Amino acid sequence: MKIDLELFKIIYLLSNCDFDFLKKRRKNHE
Repeated sequence: MKIDLELFKIIYLLSNCDFDFLKKRRKNHE
């Protein structure tokens, strides 16, 4: 259970980073 929580946290952080990256890229594109 603890491992799943850590994994979830990592995935959550990674998806947030990806989202920020996509937002910045889109902004630069405009």
